[in-house]
Amino acid sequence: MEELFKKLIERVKIDLGIDAHLEKERNETDNKVTVYLWDDDITEVFCILDFYLDEKRVYPLFFPTINIDMPKLLSILKEELDGWEIL
Repeated sequence: MEELFKKLIERVKIDLGIDAHLEKERNETDNKVTVYLWDDDITEVFCILDFYLDEKRVYPLFFPTINIDMPKLLSILKEELDGWEIL
């Protein structure tokens, strides 16, 4: 998972041309990892990804900002999360 997250944030930085980072929370009860993608230029979360590890499913929640090209972000997610069902 760590390698996946590392590749994902690097693609976001390069392809969207922004300073960004991610923060993770793990919920052992649900076997879920929640990832918050931050736009460091405006210090706002632009995407939350809930990874359900047992099901290999990802539930994204988008928060459009001025710096984020949403179609490009969705394309990045589809490519980097290959093998995961994005709902």
